[in-house]
Amino acid sequence: MSSKERGFIIGVDEAGRGPLAGPLVVAAVAVPRHVQFRHKAGGALRDSKQMTPLQRERWFQYIMEHDYIAYTVSWVTPRVIDNINIARAADRAATRAVGRLVTQENLPTNNTTVLLDGALYLTNDIPYRTVVRGDTIFRAIKLAAIVAKVYRDSVMTRLDLVHREYGFAQHKGYGTRMHYKRLRMYGPSPVHRLSFISFLKDS
Repeated sequence: MSSKERGFIIGVDEAGRGPLAGPLVVAAVAVPRHVQFRHKAGGALRDSKQMTPLQRERWFQYIMEHDYIAYTVSWVTPRVIDNINIARAADRAATRAVGRLVTQENLPTNNTTVLLDGALYLTNDIPYRTVVRGDTIFRAIKLAAIVAKVYRDSVMTRLDLVHREYGFAQHKGYGTRMHYKRLRMYGPSPVHRLSFISFLKDS
């Protein structure tokens, strides 16, 4: 990465808080302060939810190809989510991702700003700020959202090869009509969040 004298911004965001199946993924992305991002093929850098899958993939490639950007990914399994709830699972993954990134890149905590999107919190002693709708404001958080989303989508596509009957490659574990129908037909798989599908007991 670039010179540590200028300091860094770490953006943190998650993907997979709401799905019925699959992991929750948190990404932390560190960029030097005041860096400019230009990526014609990927389009404007914006909220990942407003991007097409192809645009997100192109931005993900951009992140991997530029050594002044560093990132880590942490994820939590459905069983852990069931055991400790989704909010605590997200905070655990965020704390792990930021801690790894600071250590891995030897980032100066006194010259690094950590920005978390939405309802994420850290449980270690690294200073941070939580920003509502941060993925629409700060570039580092936008990049983290892209990494988390692309990574999680790839996990769900791989899970589809093992659990073909649920259509994970199509809906990525979210509660679509198709997914609900398959759940009622086949019951939950080992990668479903049982605490999210308690409705099956009453159907």
